[in-house]
Amino acid sequence: MSGKDEVTWVAMIAGYGKLGNVSEARRIFDEISVSPDPSTCAAMLACYAQNGYAEEAIKMYEKMRQAKVKITEVAMVGAISACAQLRDIRICNSLTCHIEEGFCVIVT
Repeated sequence: MSGKDEVTWVAMIAGYGKLGNVSEARRIFDEISVSPDPSTCAAMLACYAQNGYAEEAIKMYEKMRQAKVKITEVAMVGAISACAQLRDIRICNSLTCHIEEGFCVIVT
């Protein structure tokens, strides 16, 4: 799918997520030929979280941190939602620490 820009990728991932089609959103995410950026990763993380794939959302969050992909507000909200779904205090504490460290990058 050459010729698509970041906005198109994010819109496609978010659209499939809103339709509940997580597998298609993931296929689109995997098809991106360049390294995933903060916006596409956040869209996929949010897709997982809003469709009840909390463990996958947290895995995406951890992969973003390990790869030093900037965590946006959208990604953090998705991670917090996933944390609430899992009811795992250890993960919640980790997110709290990251918030206190000033994770946020405002995307304009």
